Amino acid sequence: MIKGLTDRIKIARLGKIHLGEKKTSEKSGNLYPSATDYFVVHEDANTPKEIAEKFHEIYGNRPKELNIMFPLDDPEKFFPQWLKRYANGTLVCKGDGETAIETDPKTGERKRALRLRDNLTPIR
Repeated sequence: MIKGLTDRIKIARLGKIHLGEKKTSEKSGNLYPSATDYFVVHEDANTPKEIAEKFHEIYGNRPKELNIMFPLDDPEKFFPQWLKRYANGTLVCKGDGETAIETDPKTGERKRALRLRDNLTPIR
């Protein structure tokens, strides 16, 4: 076991709840997202048919409210919040709005940085 990595318990994702539906553009024929005032669950690559059917059996076809439960009492553990910056798909900076850790993608060197206005300035 690797402490802090393999000792984490992960909750299985059974499906995905959407905040809208995809519609087809009359001009281009392309799909685009369209918001709804209800939650949307349908069978797709993220949600098996049985899960979508069970969801609709419990909540109906256009639910505006859902019952939810969090796995722990500490939101930082199940829903961490960070400002992140990526370069070519790699996380290069992660912070809380005041300080951050920047990683040089070429060398892997990590350094603390302080936010001044909209720029990160290295802490010396």
